Amino acid sequence: MGTAVAAPVRLSVRRGDEAVVEDLEWRSVPLGLLREARPWRTFGWCKGQQHYSGTYWSATVGDHVIYESRLELGRLLFADFAPWHCR
Repeated sequence: MGTAVAAPVRLSVRRGDEAVVEDLEWRSVPLGLLREARPWRTFGWCKGQQHYSGTYWSATVGDHVIYESRLELGRLLFADFAPWHCR
């Protein structure tokens, strides 16, 4: 059997100032840039889809959190009001 060679992994990063650094090779990404990275999650919506996507204002995070299903929303609600988050 031959040995398969994987293609180099490439990625894009959204920085804290909302600027996007695109098409970086994984091996060359500075660690500081990864520490500064912010969540980058998008979702689609179309008529007749089987799940319900949306945004939820999280008191714990202090910002909107994107969810892709009602199940995920339920878990976000539970985590946001969990007693270990209250001080």
